[in-house]
Amino acid sequence: MQRAADNLSQALVRESFSFEEVEDDIILILRYYKLPFVKVPKEVTDENDKLAYVCRSSGLMRRTVKLEKGWHKCAFGAFLCKFKDSDTYVAVVPNTFGNYSYYDKKNKKRVRINSKNAELLDDTAICFYKPLPNSEISVMQLVQFGLSAWSVSDILYTVALMLFSTAVGLLLPVLNEFLFSNVVTTGSVSLLLSTVLYIVCVNITMLLINVMKSMFSQRNGVKMDAALRSATMMRTLSLSPEFFSQYSSGEIITRMDYMNAISMRIVSTIFGTILPSIFSLAYITQISAYTSVLVLPSLVVIFAQVLFSVYTTFRQMAISKRIMEIDAENSGIGIEMISSVQKIKLTGSEKRMFARYADEYAKSSRLSYNPPFFNKYNGVISLAITLAGQLLIYSTVIGTSITAAQYYAFQASFGMISGAITSLVGVAIEVANLKPSIEMVQPMIHAVPENADKSKEVLTLDGRIEMNNVSFRYNENGKNIINDLSIKIEPGQYLAIVGKTGCGKSTLIKLLLGFVTPQAGSIMFDNFDLTSLDKRSLRRKIGTVMQNDQLFTADIYSNIVICEPSLPMDRAWEAAEIAGIADDIRSMPMGMHTVISEGGGGISGGQRQRIAIARAVAPRPKILIFDEATSALDNITQKKISQALDKLDCTRIVIAHRLSTIKNCDRIIVLDEGHIVEDGTYDELLAKQGFFADLIERQRLDA
Repeated sequence: MQRAADNLSQALVRESFSFEEVEDDIILILRYYKLPFVKVPKEVTDENDKLAYVCRSSGLMRRTVKLEKGWHKCAFGAFLCKFKDSDTYVAVVPNTFGNYSYYDKKNKKRVRINSKNAELLDDTAICFYKPLPNSEISVMQLVQFGLSAWSVSDILYTVALMLFSTAVGLLLPVLNEFLFSNVVTTGSVSLLLSTVLYIVCVNITMLLINVMKSMFSQRNGVKMDAALRSATMMRTLSLSPEFFSQYSSGEIITRMDYMNAISMRIVSTIFGTILPSIFSLAYITQISAYTSVLVLPSLVVIFAQVLFSVYTTFRQMAISKRIMEIDAENSGIGIEMISSVQKIKLTGSEKRMFARYADEYAKSSRLSYNPPFFNKYNGVISLAITLAGQLLIYSTVIGTSITAAQYYAFQASFGMISGAITSLVGVAIEVANLKPSIEMVQPMIHAVPENADKSKEVLTLDGRIEMNNVSFRYNENGKNIINDLSIKIEPGQYLAIVGKTGCGKSTLIKLLLGFVTPQAGSIMFDNFDLTSLDKRSLRRKIGTVMQNDQLFTADIYSNIVICEPSLPMDRAWEAAEIAGIADDIRSMPMGMHTVISEGGGGISGGQRQRIAIARAVAPRPKILIFDEATSALDNITQKKISQALDKLDCTRIVIAHRLSTIKNCDRIIVLDEGHIVEDGTYDELLAKQGFFADLIERQRLDA
């Protein structure tokens, strides 16, 4: 069973093709999404890495999917598929009208996918997702991106249904007039039955059209939502770490949801309300044809309804914005409470935390339940305007020569246009909520992704690091945490950074990883300035274990190879041996496939740290950075891991509070207030009887 699970894992993480086989197909997919193709450098030799490089360079996202029967009728996006009876791969992309096809390389022609030839394709495929622009974007660009998930046929069908609905709706007033002017006056039962049958058929047709509109709207909404959610998530993950320090997790999730919702709401408002309302203007022409004297009163009623809607809209905007801000903060508090539930229970703080949550919720509730007068009684006032409008129309009809048949036809047309205006009232409410939503997503759409400047991709590292006169502070008017610091680290060097709490050790690591940007000085990797390098590719080449490193909710194997999912199982076991966790994993019922629950539940703190170390060393990086990576381990286990790490050919940077663990370091740097106060080996620094010796003595006394 264990071996079967291992084999399955390999099948899932490794794509079984050479890049040259599918290069032309990938180019077709990129061309479909209007993205550039970047040639793979010679330094990239692994087949999986080649595809990953092209996708990273273009921003394209991908995942393995299972194609179900009839998938070509409702899917969206581009796929890389394989034929069942051969190892031939094809790019399957939709055309302008949403029909899927692939290019037959042998016969040199495009073949449309249908129910018959779809069965020839393997049910496992790679789905590719289009990214958002790699720059600052506007709300309209967000909407255009969402609409790009629709085909031309989707738009044409939607508009055609609206036109057909309006055309059928125009028949009702005609039938009403015919009923009262011809049928009632003649008393013909057969004519009455046929007219009623016509009216029933028109209403059934309207019902069917509305059902079709709802189905199309739902289908198009799902396509748009899927495209937006995947692109929004990828864009969020591409933002710099500095962005995430400005907001809580709950606030970021809420703002991401608003990014999806804005586009959906704008498009649904345009196609679901505004366009039908515009088409409904045809009813005014019909009203004029029946009785021109009622056109002006009708327009007065319509204008009064629109004016009231606009007024309440502007009153609602400020309230909606404040409610959204409070809800975003409350979402952050909720996530913080759930993730810290153990600490809350340990301190008996349940009531205090609930009070904190309830206080924030009360602020939002107060605004929701006590809006301004006109907003509070919006429905009642709208009804009053409608009733007043009816009285105005009645008073106008009195004394005119309008017949009963003409009046009933007018009421049918006016009912149609009143329904459209009622929908516009709904649009007004949507607009009221839309402006605050747009303001909520401004930080997300204006933030520029880390790789927006198309920096140099880091393919290899020698392990040489240099910091020249680096200064950094978190606040513009604050004190420097790192002050004019210069370090040169040679490839393969084992360097320890020590100092008192708050001296800048962890900040130094953040600077090296590009999590924060120095106000002065430069940081070099292999003689390349960090500002000129693609930081994401750089971090992939550095094995890092930070303080309180967390594991993902997945099996142990997935956690170890997450930096490089194509790594085989034996590489995961090799990393586990180095981290001293292999025996623990073997003793677990499912071995490498033992699932770790949220927050690393089910394993000890020491096991969690060792899995994090295995994750860092699995890709065999040329630089390893450990920030208190072994604080939860006993001395014996820590010594075994250190001996295993000594055999690795890489540069190692270690932050340690337990100074007895760094005796074998090639070099130790002692920091104090962002300065290097001492630099040398363990024995050299101890012999100086200076700052480092004082730290050793303090630890000895504390022990």
